[in-house]
Amino acid sequence: MFAGLGEIVIFILITGAAIFILWLVLKIFYILTLYRTLKATEEYHTVSPGLVWLLLIPVFYLGWQFYILDGITKGIKGKYGANGRDCDDAAYGIGLAFCILVCANFIPYLNFITAVPCFVLWIIYWLKIAGFREDMEMMLL
Repeated sequence: MFAGLGEIVIFILITGAAIFILWLVLKIFYILTLYRTLKATEEYHTVSPGLVWLLLIPVFYLGWQFYILDGITKGIKGKYGANGRDCDDAAYGIGLAFCILVCANFIPYLNFITAVPCFVLWIIYWLKIAGFREDMEMMLL
């Protein structure tokens, strides 16, 4: 009727591994979106697109994400400006809020409050950047 301790541990390990793999796959697709955006705007920023993969390094990415955010914002603004179009802040505000919440997730007890908004902002920022990239692919320059 009741599961043994061994079965519970195995269930927890399998569930944890599945969640980690899902998170890793999503993060790789997110980084791929950032990479493609940086690649599409190379002439408007100084960030090498390949450096975006450094976001996979634990702890290091906490600071690196701000550097990538700056490069992506400059690139999008530059590409839109060269085409005589306006992109507002190029999702910088959402990206900055996301980066700050990622850092706040490492503060004990505060992470219970910031985890869900961080996830929501991550998805919104990801979709915004993907939208900008698709729009830039249609531009002449």
